Amino acid sequence: MSLEKLSRPESLAEMAQRELRNAIIEGRLKLGDQLSEIRLSRMLGISKTPVREALMQLRREGLVQIDPQRLTGMVLLGIDSPLQSIVVGTVLVIAVWLDTVYRKRV
Repeated sequence: MSLEKLSRPESLAEMAQRELRNAIIEGRLKLGDQLSEIRLSRMLGISKTPVREALMQLRREGLVQIDPQRLTGMVLLGIDSPLQSIVVGTVLVIAVWLDTVYRKRV
């Protein structure tokens, strides 16, 4: 008798983090855009809590900057040069690829 291992489904925060990261990489969210947790939660169709968790992780990764003066505000980081844009974009593409590979293995 054999059973397949169950995989843990992605949390809403993980799904929001992936979608926001992809939106940044693909340019759907532009550098310097100011977006609120409320607006992002409406765009994603989920509550603010998973959006907040996703933003905190993206902040740790250096992709977003949260403005402490605005409780629900966030500002995407600006990039100074085209070379930095290429480096950041490459790193993000690799991170998404590694995340996808890892999820297929688990």
